[in-house]
Amino acid sequence: MARIITLTGLLGALVLIACSNDPSYLVVSATTPVGSSLTGVMRFRVDLQSGIAGDRLYYPRLASGDAGFATGGTALSLSETVPVTFSASFPDKLTGTVMIGVSALDGTGAIRGYGSTQAKISRGEAVRVGVVIVPGALPPDSPIGDGGMADAGATDARPNPDSGAIACSPEGAKGCGAQATCAFSCMAEGAATQCTPAGTGVPGSVCEDDSDCAVGSQCFVEACGVKVCRQYCATNPECGGNGATCLTEIQCDGSPNGSGHRICSQPCDPRGSAQTGCAAGLNCFVFPGEVVDCDCVGAKRTGMDGDTCQTSANCGPGLLCITMGAGTHCRPVCRHDTPTDCSANRSCENLTSPTLTTFGACVPR
Repeated sequence: MARIITLTGLLGALVLIACSNDPSYLVVSATTPVGSSLTGVMRFRVDLQSGIAGDRLYYPRLASGDAGFATGGTALSLSETVPVTFSASFPDKLTGTVMIGVSALDGTGAIRGYGSTQAKISRGEAVRVGVVIVPGALPPDSPIGDGGMADAGATDARPNPDSGAIACSPEGAKGCGAQATCAFSCMAEGAATQCTPAGTGVPGSVCEDDSDCAVGSQCFVEACGVKVCRQYCATNPECGGNGATCLTEIQCDGSPNGSGHRICSQPCDPRGSAQTGCAAGLNCFVFPGEVVDCDCVGAKRTGMDGDTCQTSANCGPGLLCITMGAGTHCRPVCRHDTPTDCSANRSCENLTSPTLTTFGACVPR
């Protein structure tokens, strides 16, 4: 190698973070199917799910100092013509299409009936939904378990998802059966998992919610709002080759530690427009270890070919920030096994610090 060229500021590994802000409000009107009714209902449990974000609400809430699930209160009755309407607030991390599951509970916390729906939710808004509670029906699954209850004295009755009653494992959707996948949630009290219906969307494809993604994967919202299916993994071979690695660890907002659950990187091509292999709205970038993955284009990624830069985060898609001599500039990405990547009077040069073996940069001769 005739020249030593240093790669400056290769981006760190991706971390998916679930965020929360101000509350939104849900107004639920619960009825039963035609010709049926439900009595002896002491509380409603509402499970909300949007991507990896989820929450669990109860109505009525447990009053401070309650030691039992059914302390006080009057049993509720509902039918096809006599609804029970109630409202609840939840964090703004739940936006877009939200899956809503409502369980009717008796005085012991046992489920007497269940119904579900979905709704489009915007930040800070109140949304009204109608849910038909089928007597005797049970939820398809629960991240915490049927009939769990909050600690005595809680003012907002949400069970603790860290109590050990985890329903499934996202890696391979273990514990969910056929045509179902294991979805991870960042809930108010911590992380939880639950089985949900699976779709046919392959990893990397655009999705609206978890039901669009194939078994073993889940719908994730990228920082720029693009939703894509991502496959869970425990080891690199589970990602199917083509350069995909078990790289990205999911992290819930406010937690100093990762969740322990990882997803595969998306095989893509970081050269040229850096769009091949990525969903619309995402581009392909090179990460440490020469791992390529699809990601949003950050606000600082405005550097063009030849522009000065401090790190690769200053360069647009298809470019890397390299130091050559006394100058640091954005230069096009190339592959050493494809000599035609670079235009005339340029060569695909090796990069060091760190050393890359597959990719290089097109620099003037």
